[in-house]
Parts: sequence; structure tokens; C-alpha cells
Amino acid sequence: MRGGSGGPQPIPLMPYDAEWPIAFASLEREVRGIVGAEMVAIDHIGSTAVPGLCAKPKLDAVVVMASRTAVVEAAAALAAAGYLDHGDVHSNGLWLLTCLPGRYRVRRRLYACVVGTPAHEARLVFRDRLRTRPDAAAAYAALKRRLAVEFAGDVDGYTRAKGAFVEKLIRGAGALRYSAAALGA
Repeated sequence: MRGGSGGPQPIPLMPYDAEWPIAFASLEREVRGIVGAEMVAIDHIGSTAVPGLCAKPKLDAVVVMASRTAVVEAAAALAAAGYLDHGDVHSNGLWLLTCLPGRYRVRRRLYACVVGTPAHEARLVFRDRLRTRPDAAAAYAALKRRLAVEFAGDVDGYTRAKGAFVEKLIRGAGALRYSAAALGA
């Protein structure tokens, strides 16, 4: 995307929106209806799951299933419902599904995994650290704002550049087995 000056636009970050938890609750109901009884949990992750944190305007959620077979079946059911199935793009046990832009007010990105998947556990650790450590959330917000400009037009570079912060916060929580690379960050 190019701006009036012809240069790339910064990564879009929005101030926290109190509608995000409501949008997640709607997503949760929808997904439960699609994937059924094999779903163990659905977790709201990413910056929209952290009150007060700026975020790209998209919901990230992990659909936790009882077995690998259930993950494959859930991905097929979600694809039939209009999600695009990208498979395990980071080879970390998280199956990626996205929704076409414009279908919902807030974009959606789902991951599906088996209970106990380390990459999912690491994402929960990171989310929970940001929720309980205002200093970490403020530092992360400042980093995101700086990188949104520095990596204008390069979402992958923006995500990679956050990796060291993500890994440090996870490791600081005592979750030493996780790395930013395993998270896909």
C-alpha cells in the first residue's frame, strides 16, 4: 500500500478497542458451532487479547483440539465455512486458517492445534505476561509503534523484528523451551 508521497504505509496499528473481546466471543461461538465436540478450548491470543495494547486490526485465536485427526477435521470444517486453510506454515504444530478481508468488521486469523502444542503454550505465556506486566505491555507497544514505521509495507519483517522481545519475555516467565522461531515470530 502506498501513501500520498508514494512510499510504503506503516503497518496499521489501532489503539485498544473494547469491542475486541466482544468480537472474540462471537468468533468463539461461531467456531464451536463449526468444529464441534472435539474442541477442547479456543484461546484469544495476540495483541487484541491484551487490554490497553495497540494492535493490528485482526483477531488471533487458537482452536485447541483433542487429537491430530481432530485438527485436520476442524481445518476441513472451517475451510468449508469460508476460511482459507494454509496448513502448518511454520512447522510448529499450529495449523493456520484465515478469513477473507471484508467478511467481518475485524479480520480473523485462526490457528488449530493439539492440546499441549509447545508453540501454543508459548503464545499463552506471552499473552499472559503482557496482561500481568504493564511495564512489559508498554515496552511492547512502544516497540510495535517504532517497528510499524521502520518496516512500513513489510509485515513479515515487522513480525521477525519483534521476535527477540517476544522470546525474552517468554524466557523471563521461565518458559525456557520456547523460542520466537517456534512461535513463527
